[in-house]
Amino acid sequence: MVLAAFTFIKRIADTTQVHALAGEAEQSASPAGPGHEKVADVPRGVVIYRVFGALLFGSAEKLDNVIRRTGGATDVVILHMAAVTALDATALNRIELLHAKLRRHRQHLILSGPHTQPYFALERAGFFDALGRENVCATLDAAVARARELLAQA
Repeated sequence: MVLAAFTFIKRIADTTQVHALAGEAEQSASPAGPGHEKVADVPRGVVIYRVFGALLFGSAEKLDNVIRRTGGATDVVILHMAAVTALDATALNRIELLHAKLRRHRQHLILSGPHTQPYFALERAGFFDALGRENVCATLDAAVARARELLAQA
């Protein structure tokens, strides 16, 4: 039974992916479907990370890479969560850490397209109030538009 649990956790962790948005040429060759929406004219200083799969404690360290990669040239990070099927407390903690790091450096976090379970987990934890509800967008296009607003305010 314990071996089955570890195998399940490893399989979930292996299938969860976090990718930086590809350029327009690479986007045209990417598959269609949730999480693969095309985005034109992403402003300078905006980085989009597409998250696929379940963000559970076995895969939450993949968000640590986003935290580490976020550098000085980035003003806004968009986490596109349209293909995130589940979110647990460990992943929520990593998103909170990312938000805290960005705020310390006067950068912004926008969440794009969270599905039902991740949405309610973030809502119950009070994260939307800390993030600002205007920084939770239903679509990737709306998130990019919000990023433009934040850049214009700077």
